[in-house]
Amino acid sequence: MAARTGTEQIVPDRDAVSGRLTGSTPPPPGRANRTSLAGGGPRVGRPWTPYAFLLPAGALLAMFSVFPLVWALAISVQPRGAGKNGTITGFTLENFSSVLTDSRTLDSLRVTVAYALLTTFLCIAFSILTALAIKTVRRGAGVYQAALLIPLTVAPPVVVILWRALFNRNTGAVNGILTRLGIPEQGFYESTGQALYVLVAMAVWTNVGFWTLVYLASLNSVSTEIFEAAELDGCGPIRKFFYVIFPLLRRTTLLAGVVLMSAGLVVFVPAQLLTQGGPGGATNFLMYMASQEVLRYGHPGTANALVALLLLIIATTVALQFRLLRSKDA
Repeated sequence: MAARTGTEQIVPDRDAVSGRLTGSTPPPPGRANRTSLAGGGPRVGRPWTPYAFLLPAGALLAMFSVFPLVWALAISVQPRGAGKNGTITGFTLENFSSVLTDSRTLDSLRVTVAYALLTTFLCIAFSILTALAIKTVRRGAGVYQAALLIPLTVAPPVVVILWRALFNRNTGAVNGILTRLGIPEQGFYESTGQALYVLVAMAVWTNVGFWTLVYLASLNSVSTEIFEAAELDGCGPIRKFFYVIFPLLRRTTLLAGVVLMSAGLVVFVPAQLLTQGGPGGATNFLMYMASQEVLRYGHPGTANALVALLLLIIATTVALQFRLLRSKDA
């Protein structure tokens, strides 16, 4: 209370009155900083608490991702025969020189890049077209969307077994249909010129359903007024797609391109279970070649050099995709 003598009126202290009116008491000096506000909410008293929750996930990431990557890079610069018993003996670029001068590496790189490009382009194209078709469906759209999820429920080894049965040269159902139509039997995955395209078709069948749903969600998030305005301006279907629809799907296309391209460059399961890198090296992907360097020839340094080269290619490809497809407002 602040008081004055004489005829002056006694004026209560403003802070004391406000404290009594609100029923609050001033905080102790030691706890004043803990209850301070930041951005409209209470500030966390212990700033390390979020990092404590992230520590288990970070430890698992380091154990199963970061450490194997560092170890692979370390083995790639070891002399031939080193690294088998977990020892680091020196430093050399012999493995990289051997990989870069081997003609098999260039052939494997060509096959891997062709597979990744074809898979990425066809998956994105079919996914966009299928999403646009489902968006125009008035009834039964949910049934079509549920059917698209069927390939996602099948494990990759089961998919390989299914395609091996369908595209078998002698007993496959596809050749049976072709012979009924008067078309000669095809070699498919046993043919040097067709094996790669069979694996591409299998990858497209497996991934189109998921990415169709992703593109459909992106289309549903766009206001219909944009499409109506384009139609009023006289845009035909082709101009409407390239000048209105596709630019709106740029971010989704970037995501699909990065994921599909990265997965295509590290493809391994189809080559291992279906073609064993053949016939004639037609499906000898880089990851399959790296596995053979370890399992068949016992050269872990060469295999890890191939993996390091593949990682460099993936990083370059992803950076290029972000450069070409990123939005102006991103």
